[in-house]
Amino acid sequence: MRAVATWISYLLYFAISLLVVTLVLVAGMPMLQRAKDVSIITSAKNQLQKMAEATFDVSKAGPESTTEFSFKADEGFLVVDPEADKIYFTKNITTGILAPRSKVKEGYITISTNVEVKSYETQESEDCCFVIENSHLRVKFYKFNNSQRDTNNIIKEILLKDTGEVLEFEGLEVLLDDNEATKRGKITTQLLDVGDLLPSASLSEFVNNSEAFGGAGYCYNVKYTLDSEADFLHIIVEGLERC
Repeated sequence: MRAVATWISYLLYFAISLLVVTLVLVAGMPMLQRAKDVSIITSAKNQLQKMAEATFDVSKAGPESTTEFSFKADEGFLVVDPEADKIYFTKNITTGILAPRSKVKEGYITISTNVEVKSYETQESEDCCFVIENSHLRVKFYKFNNSQRDTNNIIKEILLKDTGEVLEFEGLEVLLDDNEATKRGKITTQLLDVGDLLPSASLSEFVNNSEAFGGAGYCYNVKYTLDSEADFLHIIVEGLERC
C-alpha cells in the first residue's frame, strides 16, 4: 500500500507541476508575442529610416549614382510600389501595441495601423465622381457644385467588393422631421480627405434648403465616412440652422 501511495503522490505532483507550467505558458505567450512584435516593428522602422537616408544621399550624388541596402525581418512583408514611389513594410500585430486607425510620422517614414481607405476623384462624367473605398466597399458620390436638386441623394453607386456586386437601391435621401421639402435645394459635395493609406475618409454634402430654392428653410451638412475594414458608412447630419 505504501508503494501505491507513493506512486499516486508522484503522479499528483507531476500533474500539478504540469498544470502550473501550462498556466505559466498560457499567461506568458501573449506577452512574448507582443515583445516579439515590438522588436520586429522597431527594427523595421530603424531599417526603413536608414534606407530613406541612403536614398536621399544617392539622389544628391547625381545621375547614375547607386548604393546597396539590405533589409531583414523575421516576419512581415516588404513591398516596393514604383507607381506610388513608396516602400511599405506590413505585418499583422497583436492588439495594444499601436492604436487602431492611427497614423504617426517619424522622420522620413510613417507608422500606421488599419489604413486601407483611399479617396480620390474621377472624371467619368461632368458630375461623377468622388470615390471612397476600402477592402469591402467602393462608394461613388456625385460631384455637385451649388447644383439645384429635388433630392439630396448624392450616392451614385455602392460596390460590395466581397461579392463583386453593385448594390441595387434607389439612392439615399435625408429627411428632417419626415418633411419631404427638406431634401430639396442647392447642393455642394466635397471630399474632406484625399489620398491612400488612410484610416478613414469622409465626404461632406452641404444642402442649402432655403425657401428660395423650394425647400423648408434649413441649411445643413451631411457627412459620409468610411472607416478601414468597415462594411458600412457612417452618416451624420450636422450644422443644422435656419437659412
